[in-house]
Amino acid sequence: MNDYKKCNLCDGTNYDPISSLDRHGQALNTVICVNCGLVQTQPMPSEVEMAEFYRLEYRKRYKKTPTPPMKHIYRSGHRCLARLEKAKAHIKPDMQAVDLGSGAGEFVFLLKTRGVKAKGIEPSEGYGGFAKIVLGLDIQLKPIEKAKIKEESLDIITAHHVIEHMVDPLKSFQTLAKWLKPGGKILAEVPNINSRMHAPSRRFHFAHIYNFSPETFASLGKKAGLDVEEIQIEPGTEHIFAVFTKSGQDNVQVDLEQGLSKTRNILKKHTKFSHHLSAYPYSRFFNNLQRPFREKIAISGQTDPKELLQKIYDNG
Repeated sequence: MNDYKKCNLCDGTNYDPISSLDRHGQALNTVICVNCGLVQTQPMPSEVEMAEFYRLEYRKRYKKTPTPPMKHIYRSGHRCLARLEKAKAHIKPDMQAVDLGSGAGEFVFLLKTRGVKAKGIEPSEGYGGFAKIVLGLDIQLKPIEKAKIKEESLDIITAHHVIEHMVDPLKSFQTLAKWLKPGGKILAEVPNINSRMHAPSRRFHFAHIYNFSPETFASLGKKAGLDVEEIQIEPGTEHIFAVFTKSGQDNVQVDLEQGLSKTRNILKKHTKFSHHLSAYPYSRFFNNLQRPFREKIAISGQTDPKELLQKIYDNG
């Protein structure tokens, strides 16, 4: 008998195995729900276990440092400009906004330079502490479940590669919905299980408890009582970007059965051999090869992270 929990999306209990290893070759059991197609880690880690992991270990394990170095600030600053460009139709000056998993605070800082009343929620003491102390931002250093936000107080919630880390994303979405004003929006981006950009052996890792398809991600929002205003696949990354609204427009119809079939088909056909016959690994390699040189030149002589971000955002 296993310790598998019910599927967070459909309450199903039947799963098919997909992988037994993570991207580093360590044991990680990943399955697909045969009812709705949600790909997930099973057995599921506990909320207590994950809260402690994100508080102390996550940034050190995946960023290799407990606080952000200048090159990470520079890189993140430019990525935040791209995030805002994508979201600008939804975010306006004087809106009340919260950035979930706000990291070192680069996006919160950017929103404030654009007149948005923004704050963040970040469980990592190192990165979140940097945002509070160095950037002077309003950051709650705690998981979402313990955050103090008044109900119906927010116009916008942003979540950039955060939802896939949650042990109970449905419960978290329901909490977020309570924070939103009527007509408020959640702008969320997650990795796409259907993407072929990464090698199959690099697909899964411990921090990503859930691996969404467009169908399962849209369905999660709907089950939490939110409308899906839009959902799209990002060019260049193939990530999923969605706009969920509270009492808004529901423009997206979902067919979970069709989504399950599509995900199964992609996972079956996307092999190590087919991946290396595509252009993805080579374009990624050359882009990554050039990046350290560009970043080193850009941050040369820069010693103040806040000044660096301000310079990036003034020119963005």
